[in-house]
Amino acid sequence: TASWEQDMAGEWFPVLANRPSVLTPQGSEWLGARLYARKICLFQNIRDVAGWQNGIADLEAWASERGVTYTDLYVSRAARGPVNWSAMLSSAERSGNYSVLVDNSDVAVLHRTSALAARWPESGEFVVADDCRSLADEGPQAMTAFEGSFGGQAAAAWVGEHNAALPTRPSVTSLLGRVVAPVLHG
Repeated sequence: TASWEQDMAGEWFPVLANRPSVLTPQGSEWLGARLYARKICLFQNIRDVAGWQNGIADLEAWASERGVTYTDLYVSRAARGPVNWSAMLSSAERSGNYSVLVDNSDVAVLHRTSALAARWPESGEFVVADDCRSLADEGPQAMTAFEGSFGGQAAAAWVGEHNAALPTRPSVTSLLGRVVAPVLHG
């Protein structure tokens, strides 16, 4: 689908499969605004991986570097939008790390022989900054530097520093105050 709001498969997957969906934003709004925002961000960003040339290796690196761990891949072949996962799925099948559970015209489900591990496990899961950037987006030099300084907490340390450097967004209350104050005092 073009957006997470239109992703009916993702929305119903946890109920129908009786297991959680790692990147589905629906339902995570009850788990706190930050987690919800990070899941939306990652859901949108995962589509960039589909066109990468190294196939499943790119997906695994992308996920691992952002604290996204998984054992199974569910890919809707009927999804609307610009994403084509064919090369990624073929690469996974050839890798030897995945077995095909389902493969038909509607869906492909692959099982990874062992769970994908996070590159920086002490950083936690879904490690992205408030602007959807991650340590991995900064390139190998930054990753090596933070890893050398912070070890397994490299991604979380980078997110903390990056978020602190982001401009502060005004609250709705402060914006209203700026509009209303001149009227009341003018």
